[in-house]
Amino acid sequence: MRSRFLICGVFGAILVFQPVTAPAQSAKAAGQFVQNLLRSYVVLFVRSLVDFTYESITIDPVNGFVATGVKIYPPADMLGNGDGEQECEISIGRLAETPILGVDSLTYSIEITDLTVPPDCMDREAAGFISSIGYDEGVTADSAVVTVQYSLPDSALSVSVQTVLNQAAALNAEAEFGYFWIGGLAGNNPYPVIQLTRAEISLDNMGLFERLEPM
Repeated sequence: MRSRFLICGVFGAILVFQPVTAPAQSAKAAGQFVQNLLRSYVVLFVRSLVDFTYESITIDPVNGFVATGVKIYPPADMLGNGDGEQECEISIGRLAETPILGVDSLTYSIEITDLTVPPDCMDREAAGFISSIGYDEGVTADSAVVTVQYSLPDSALSVSVQTVLNQAAALNAEAEFGYFWIGGLAGNNPYPVIQLTRAEISLDNMGLFERLEPM
């Protein structure tokens, strides 16, 4: 992990000291330079956490970012497989994030389309169960929307998820936390500080129940 952050820092330093022809640059060109610099930093930072590739990424400091053709390769220990030999590729056709910065709040909306999570990206029990009910290709979703709202004064957090799992169900989930934060970050020993006040999940059957009936 240290080597990942070292590489990220080296590339970041190279980017910062790239020459800029400021006198000849228009405001549009300067804005494009900032976007390119921001995109490079985001890619290097995320890649220091997990391996991934993409076809295109557009990042705007105000309007958020859009990525297409994303392939994520989480390590086996992250998936609970443990042996380090199982290959895994999560694919996302399009990933869009839109931030809304209020005076005392932060709101993020994340929209995902064409999501595929194959059985190799699940622990063995989950993969076996998914396969046993006929989902040999794993979990696929045409679309998913995640909305996160965080209140700065009282550290309250609300999360909502809406997604349609192909040939399975439409899922709606909501959770509200009276207090939500990750403590111990300064001491490199993070731990969650969470007060859950409400949680609700609903499913609209789109074929899942019929697959479960024979079990």
